[in-house]
Amino acid sequence: MILFFGYVRKYKGLDLLLDAMPEIIKKDPSIKLLVAGEFYDEFEFYRGIIKKLDLSSSVYMINKFISNEEVYKYYEPADLVILPYRNGTQSGILNVAYGFLKPVLVTRVGGLAEFVDEGKSGFVIAPDSPEAIAEGVIKYFEAKKSFNFPEYISQKVSQNGFNDMPLLFKKIIEDSAK
Repeated sequence: MILFFGYVRKYKGLDLLLDAMPEIIKKDPSIKLLVAGEFYDEFEFYRGIIKKLDLSSSVYMINKFISNEEVYKYYEPADLVILPYRNGTQSGILNVAYGFLKPVLVTRVGGLAEFVDEGKSGFVIAPDSPEAIAEGVIKYFEAKKSFNFPEYISQKVSQNGFNDMPLLFKKIIEDSAK
């Protein structure tokens, strides 16, 4: 199962993900999408896409605010957390995904890609492209057959404590000087 989590706003690219779903399902009909979060865009717009693309048996939408106490219900069964953003600078969703040891599929916008170790904690794709989303999802499900994403993410998370902040800032400064 892939998970799209959080507030639904146009810039987050849910419509692009829905447009990618027919290709994903064609490659692997067992893949399902769970959309969980409060819709700030018109809910019926997204239901219309689902109906038009005949995705009702593959896409489940939960339109509500999800409290901190309920978050685990959505992350634990997920194989992959997807952030198909059109733009943005960062996302708490990515950090929560890593907290649940879930790999991510993110678009190369803002600072999202900087937090993904390609092929190890997830994958980075081009923005605004249902084709890239479909390819990324399929790539993940192929890779998970031979790579232990949760184990890698666990190691990554344990190394990224607040004690490492000075090293992180030093690396950022060094990288920006290049």
